Amino acid sequence: MTNSAGCSDTDEMYIEVDKKLLLYVPNALAPSAQTDLNSRFLLSFGPSVQLVKRLHIFDR
Repeated sequence: MTNSAGCSDTDEMYIEVDKKLLLYVPNALAPSAQTDLNSRFLLSFGPSVQLVKRLHIFDR
């Protein structure tokens, strides 16, 4: 790149994209628990998760 005074300059930039999705899905649930610790099933996710397309829950 050269400016109006005839000076030129170059530069480089390295950009790294972090594609990690911040998503937490509990693996245990106790619906009859006395406390709220494991009595609810809640998904927790960051702003990078826009849509949960499908969720399957199985009872052993």
